[in-house]
Amino acid sequence: MKKTAILFAMIFLLLPIMAFPEVKLGLLPRLPEQEMVEMFTPLAKHLEKEIGRKVTIVVPKDFDAFTKMAIGGEFDLGYANPYIYVLIKKDVPSSRTPRPCSRT
Repeated sequence: MKKTAILFAMIFLLLPIMAFPEVKLGLLPRLPEQEMVEMFTPLAKHLEKEIGRKVTIVVPKDFDAFTKMAIGGEFDLGYANPYIYVLIKKDVPSSRTPRPCSRT
């Protein structure tokens, strides 16, 4: 039962993403760009395989640029720390509020 609920939740969350030919994965630049790309390429490749869409990794130049891009809706998915998430959440309309990943 739990696996079925998780599957339906993932499908529900990924449906809007599947409408686009490309998915942009925004990463908070906590390390040099090349290191971030190397770290997240396996995830991007896995997502590509699962959703059948190209996943492009976007690493802005700094935290401020990431925050502005996230608020502007320039990412389909994002990876940020809790502080940046709160900053973004305050400025994003509720219909576009990013959802944090839950750990079960």
